[in-house]
Amino acid sequence: MNQKTYFKKFSRIVRWTLPKAEADETLSDYEEILSRYSGEKESALVADLGDPLRAAKQLVEPRTYHRWLWAFGGMLFCLLIPELWLIKAAFSSPPFLPLFLLLLLGAGIAFFTFLPRHKEEKAPLPKGLFPALGVVLLAFAAVLVAAASMTGLFSGLWTFLPPERYGMTARLILLLAGTVSALFSVSGLVLARLSDRHWCALYLLGATVLMEAVLVLSVLCSLSLDTSVPYWWTIHALKLGVLGAAGLAVTGKALC
Repeated sequence: MNQKTYFKKFSRIVRWTLPKAEADETLSDYEEILSRYSGEKESALVADLGDPLRAAKQLVEPRTYHRWLWAFGGMLFCLLIPELWLIKAAFSSPPFLPLFLLLLLGAGIAFFTFLPRHKEEKAPLPKGLFPALGVVLLAFAAVLVAAASMTGLFSGLWTFLPPERYGMTARLILLLAGTVSALFSVSGLVLARLSDRHWCALYLLGATVLMEAVLVLSVLCSLSLDTSVPYWWTIHALKLGVLGAAGLAVTGKALC
């Protein structure tokens, strides 16, 4: 195994198992160590240092790593529950409060895990972050259009479909938009650990769009929904606005 391959494997494991500051310091030290293994000495690399996985595991402090796994699991939990609701699509009433609490919980864990404890020098945002956020915002737009069109605000968008397919189409749009957002959200969570903390903004925005999709779908599937009341959708639009504003606020905070 040559230096480049060894360091690549070692760095991935170290960045996953160690906090960022410790990982940066460790990798800096190992770059210097590996620089001594050049040419014919590369054959002794694994024999002297051990394979990358074993070498990295020796540096892990179990309590710190287990704390990270609990945090990672908690943030995934805040995505898994809404995704299951989105797939199942069985609601007695819109779960606004549970969704809002899950968003706050996910944001709280993300900020505690990724935001620096002390003021740090401002660094450029990672490449690829804004395009990824753009994709999730497109999914957000699809959710809002599905919600608005089903309330009659954009009913003209559905003229190419038979009326009996309106509900099925809206559900499919919401399922795709929410699931894509969830996948981007998980990617942001992993990248925030492996490369740059600012990627947690993608986790938060993806979680927000997923939860907005669930909330819209729950309104459309609600058995207690009374559409005969004028402006029946106003209270639901307000809840969507509150949830979306909270999500955009924590996303903006993560970008700072």
